[in-house]
Amino acid sequence: MKIYEGSNSQAGQESFVLSYLKEKRNGYYLEIGGYHSKIDSNTYLLETQYGWSGVALEIDTERSNEYNSNRSNVCLNADATTFNYLEYLEKNNFPNQIDYLQIDIEPAFQSLKSLEALPLDKYRFSVVTFEHDLYADPENLRVKEKAKEIFNKFNYVLVKENVDHH
Repeated sequence: MKIYEGSNSQAGQESFVLSYLKEKRNGYYLEIGGYHSKIDSNTYLLETQYGWSGVALEIDTERSNEYNSNRSNVCLNADATTFNYLEYLEKNNFPNQIDYLQIDIEPAFQSLKSLEALPLDKYRFSVVTFEHDLYADPENLRVKEKAKEIFNKFNYVLVKENVDHH
């Protein structure tokens, strides 16, 4: 896989998305776990160099404020596990086929809860990266397996089981 210059993704997520979607321009993303506008960002390059639109969710107010001060696309200060995704996506005219879904919040069971809150029966994602943090805690195997069940239910295809950024 080609690593794209300017990508700050911790484990090459942006490069994976760009490779898989053939360097698509003007795509859409939903980023659950915005963290920082640039550091370890999985969407910074997509937005700044490829013209993507999207929204991030970040529960930490300081982090969402930092994100919003440096990015054009908005980062909502919200709890991703209880957020009304359907209402937001419909109100903001997101396409039913969204190019990229990134889920990475701590602890891992919160990532699973946010996945369960998504309207996967109404919206489809071309590429998904889901951080289960199995490397950090063997208990996260349940998170990983349950996420796989959900994705399988909606006919997603697993491309890579585990990625190690070390």
